[in-house]
Amino acid sequence: MYAVLVIILIFLMPLIYSVGDHNSVMCNLKGFWSSSDDFNKDAEISSFSLYIGDRKNNLYSGYLLMIGDDNDIIINEPIEFCLTNIPKNILSRDKTFKLVFTEKETGLLPTTLTFNYSCTSGKITFCDAKKVYAVFFKNNVVTELERIKDEINNPKQKQQLKIPIKLPKLLKKKA
Repeated sequence: MYAVLVIILIFLMPLIYSVGDHNSVMCNLKGFWSSSDDFNKDAEISSFSLYIGDRKNNLYSGYLLMIGDDNDIIINEPIEFCLTNIPKNILSRDKTFKLVFTEKETGLLPTTLTFNYSCTSGKITFCDAKKVYAVFFKNNVVTELERIKDEINNPKQKQQLKIPIKLPKLLKKKA
């Protein structure tokens, strides 16, 4: 009896781990991502930025902004996309997804791409079999500022943020 339970647990543990790991990866994707200086130099652009917003009905909202070397705006548009997991080694910290844009105007990116996410380096790569289209790194400062702004603008959070401030006795006016 115990042997059967142990065998069931042995088979369930990797499944439970992979579901939890997948959920934590998906939570970490939200935020601001920027291309590296090396990528910008190779692509002859000054910057390429990606914002990944909330996921609703398995669709992510987001925004792409690409600025050329001459400061002309190349891409400046909202996007919507779907990510489908491409299973790899269950213990790997690197995740691969099939990215399908459901809403985008630019013709510079194909509608379907491979979306590689490295948890260890915090890097996203948009590519296909022939070409790398973008390499992004998480911009944690801007992401955290956005999270704080969302907390402040949320009415439920405003009530929680009201903390009475008491002035030290030295700063109070004497009557």
